[in-house]
Amino acid sequence: MPEKFLREPANTLYWAGCNTVLRSGVRHTATATVEVLNSGGVDVMTLGGEEGCCGFSLVVGGFLEEAKRNAQQIMRAIDQAGVKRLVTSCSGCYETFKAFYPNRL
Repeated sequence: MPEKFLREPANTLYWAGCNTVLRSGVRHTATATVEVLNSGGVDVMTLGGEEGCCGFSLVVGGFLEEAKRNAQQIMRAIDQAGVKRLVTSCSGCYETFKAFYPNRL
């Protein structure tokens, strides 16, 4: 992801997700997503190297205590970023943030 997107204050946080960042065939998805959002007038920031994992694998693997600790770390980072919304292009992260965080963790 281009440096210009990292840690610049904005109301929207883009969460790339492990699959997007680690799989070479889809890394361009992160940059493209930010560019599409920017072209629509949405200012976006990322957490860069502080992003970490959403915890999807921990939840589906049944490691709920570890998932809770992971979620608490992520929520602190999001709170410190001061954003109003989170956007992701990763289906696993979306499910984790939308379903698991509020309902199971």
